Amino acid sequence: MKISCNDVDIQIASKAINDGAIVIFPTDTVYGLGCNPYNHDAVLSLYEIKKGKNKTFSRDWIFKKEIEKLQNLIR
Repeated sequence: MKISCNDVDIQIASKAINDGAIVIFPTDTVYGLGCNPYNHDAVLSLYEIKKGKNKTFSRDWIFKKEIEKLQNLIR
């Protein structure tokens, strides 16, 4: 399944993440959960969601410098 988005979708997701929301996003095989790693409450909420699950918890952080590189690639 191919999912596309536009600038408005990206702005909505970006605002939600900046506001401390937990977001769900598709990957190549499953859906992932994400949040702003600099927002302590958001990270705690994400841990609470995953608590008790017998699954690994990946902490793959993307930092500002990497985001800027990604933005240049998708323009």
